[in-house]
Amino acid sequence: MANKGLKYNQLPYREMEKLRQFRRDVIKVIPVVLLAIPPFANYIVFILMYFFPRQFLISHFWTHDQHQEFKEIYHSFRAQVYPDAVSGLIKAASKVKDRQLKKQLLTLGNKVQDGIHPEIFQLHIVAKLFLGHPLAIRHIDSRQAACYVRGLNSVHLNAAQCKDWLIKWVQLSKKLKDSEASLLLHSMVLLSTNYLKKLPEKSK
Repeated sequence: MANKGLKYNQLPYREMEKLRQFRRDVIKVIPVVLLAIPPFANYIVFILMYFFPRQFLISHFWTHDQHQEFKEIYHSFRAQVYPDAVSGLIKAASKVKDRQLKKQLLTLGNKVQDGIHPEIFQLHIVAKLFLGHPLAIRHIDSRQAACYVRGLNSVHLNAAQCKDWLIKWVQLSKKLKDSEASLLLHSMVLLSTNYLKKLPEKSK
């Protein structure tokens, strides 16, 4: 990367993801190495790696089944905020003046809560509600959840910072065509990777 004069954000997506994974693995392995320094402590480390591979073993040594299992675990962490986001939509329906749109939004939210996957046309029907009060970005109460489900660690961000990131997300998604859906998915990584680093220290 240095030989070619490339910066991190100029790397191809796959290479960028490999570098991110390498950094995560280095962060994981450092405390393991320190733990193994005392005499005979390496035996304890081996035991920990065997029984807790997700926490103590770098991803390179995971089996295929472990990769799949741990992906589900990490997804479950993110999915924990989904119910709050859906509940927020249903709660916001009480502020919608148009009775028909209010009914459509309630139907959409209730279906999702009941485990029914919505059709795309059902989202298009209520699309205009997300342009103004109460569901436009500037009115969303659960901005942190909205950021988190899009791939940004928003735990330590304030409302203004969440709003700023969500506005950038909307600006991108509105300009993309259906054939560019892959870019939208990759943008979860591209827009989230270094966002926290660019914030002033005092605002974190």
